[in-house]
Amino acid sequence: MPLAGPLLALAQAAYAARASRAELEPQAAEVVAQLRAMPSPRAELSEILRATAAGQLVPALPEGLPPKLVKIFEGLAAAVGELPT
Repeated sequence: MPLAGPLLALAQAAYAARASRAELEPQAAEVVAQLRAMPSPRAELSEILRATAAGQLVPALPEGLPPKLVKIFEGLAAAVGELPT
């Protein structure tokens, strides 16, 4: 199953939660929790999404991600960096 589409939707949900200083929507939070239990790199990506949504320091990207995923998560990091503190 391609991951880019679902991970993009989760990244958008995490950004929205951070930008509005709200909790991650329950359905997205459940998917992020499921990702945490999966093998690398999904577990690491779940931590990035969780930290983003929670307004915490976002961990670095894991090595060896496909270019589409790097683009998604670099875009997320850039968008988060533009938010007012």
